[in-house]
Amino acid sequence: MRHRRGAVCDHACVKEVLVALFWLWLLVALGVYAYRIFRRVTQGPKAQREAAAAAATADAGATASSRLAGFTPPPLPDGPVEARLPRSLQGAGAPSPAGDPAPATDHTPVEAPEPDGAGRAGTVAEAVEGIRMPAALLPVVEPDDPKAAAGRTARFSGTGTSVTQVTHELAEELERLGFAVDGLDTLTSSRAGLSAWRGATTVAARVELDPDTAAVVVELSV
Repeated sequence: MRHRRGAVCDHACVKEVLVALFWLWLLVALGVYAYRIFRRVTQGPKAQREAAAAAATADAGATASSRLAGFTPPPLPDGPVEARLPRSLQGAGAPSPAGDPAPATDHTPVEAPEPDGAGRAGTVAEAVEGIRMPAALLPVVEPDDPKAAAGRTARFSGTGTSVTQVTHELAEELERLGFAVDGLDTLTSSRAGLSAWRGATTVAARVELDPDTAAVVVELSV
């Protein structure tokens, strides 16, 4: 009798557990079904949501492509790379062959007194000799600009980069050349102004984003 009562008790406990699990499953299923209905009513079918997201992504890509498609880089003159640079950035002529002796002179040069401001670079090319422009920026040829023709300013431009990246890399490059750099606190997403000095030489660097071409433009001046 005791064994039979124990078996009946075990069956009753198992039945209660199964009933509880059934109601729990039913509540979860109803909750999931209600959530799907609510989402369909408020946001539309899944296919419609995916189509809307794909259309938004395509519109953004088309806008960016249209802006980049309108950018036409300035034409460069034909000839060697040296001829494409501004006159102030062009190096000296090719050295004479080792076998050709230097022309003899019949007089001894007289040392002239150094003027005030000795040691100060007269052109951008002299001030930043050996610089490596960041983000592979290319020089902009401006033959009508008198300051550029005199070597007092030089401009560089490039796409596929940002004002922040160019500003930090330009500051590091100037420090590598021995300049003390100031002005990083002026950095924004669209412009920055740096000031660098080394002895009597001072170089001003302006970094800006061209809103029409999305190109980053750097202007160096002395």
